[in-house]
Amino acid sequence: MPGPTLEHDIVRGSNVGDTSTVAVLLHGRGSDKHDLLGLRPLLPADWSLVTPRAPFPGAPWGYGPGYAWYRYLEEDRAQVDTLEESLVLLDDFLAGLPGAVGFEPRRVLLGGFSHGGTVGLAYAITRPGAVAAAINFSGFLAAWVGSTSPGLPRRLPRSSGATGLATPRFRSPSPSRAAPDYDARARTWWLATTASGTGSRKKKSPPP
Repeated sequence: MPGPTLEHDIVRGSNVGDTSTVAVLLHGRGSDKHDLLGLRPLLPADWSLVTPRAPFPGAPWGYGPGYAWYRYLEEDRAQVDTLEESLVLLDDFLAGLPGAVGFEPRRVLLGGFSHGGTVGLAYAITRPGAVAAAINFSGFLAAWVGSTSPGLPRRLPRSSGATGLATPRFRSPSPSRAAPDYDARARTWWLATTASGTGSRKKKSPPP
């Protein structure tokens, strides 16, 4: 079994085992693997949290001292080769996840903020069914993803069944328009999705 290819932190849940869920959360542009660890108290006690670090140093692209998942160009455009490289690295990382956490997860959930949200959404669409659900905070649907997915509407509907997409997605407002309870609503949706295997929302917001 391959080992994870991205630096990462792990916070294991209680009573972990082959019936457990693992949430993989991807940080935003210019941040690092520690950024989303603060969300751990919002997850169920028996879930494990894994936070990988993006592969590209942010400084050469003007993103500060942290890291980036791709090079942002403009509007809904990412530099394709950098986005593709992150998706391939995520393939290897998720394949090696059982070895990293020490058990075979019952399901893997992929989430992200800003850059990480864009990458998580791209991963879920280009690899249908690879993760149980995707949650996207403040990311966007990269134009390249739409060009590789014939029939994918520019605006994804709230129900993935309407598009035939295999991975449920959560939609929430951008931070500037966020309702006070939207974190709680995201958590409620995620728990309901993992319990039932249904439900779909995608977040739409301006590019980071």
